[in-house]
Amino acid sequence: LGALDLGSNTGGLGVAMPNPYATSALPMGSSAVAKVVRPQHGGASGAVLVCGILLAIIGGGNIITLGLALVFEARIEEHAQQQQLTPDQQDSFAALMWTMRGVSALVMFLGSCVTLAGGIQMTRLKTWGLCIAGSIFAILPCGCFCVAGIPIGIWGLVALSQKPVSSSFS
Repeated sequence: LGALDLGSNTGGLGVAMPNPYATSALPMGSSAVAKVVRPQHGGASGAVLVCGILLAIIGGGNIITLGLALVFEARIEEHAQQQQLTPDQQDSFAALMWTMRGVSALVMFLGSCVTLAGGIQMTRLKTWGLCIAGSIFAILPCGCFCVAGIPIGIWGLVALSQKPVSSSFS
């Protein structure tokens, strides 16, 4: 076996290869400094990013648990129909279940969607009003994640009300 030539651009194979790390010929006085492009957050701190991620998790988690709750409620209704109820009782029970399920599911779904969208927009520093609404809906106890949603929603409102943070939204 031959020895590898590490000092040249041949790669040890005798074939010239371009150096991907070499700088091109630049005019005199200019410099080639690589710049990392990051979103401009202005005065917004990383806490707003973390809060936005947590709000999105809460909103998404509430949507998932809502779907599971609807499945289990349907099972409860099936079980109740197997019981010995009169036709009037069955109709009343079915109407009550559909009304409760429909109203509560709609309110919870819409609130969770606003929380999810507000959290996503908070991480992007866009749509300040939606972020405020998402934080408010996270505070409302209408989901399985309300215990975590209350402090995180308050945190979001406090963070969004700070002047450097609100001025960094586009």
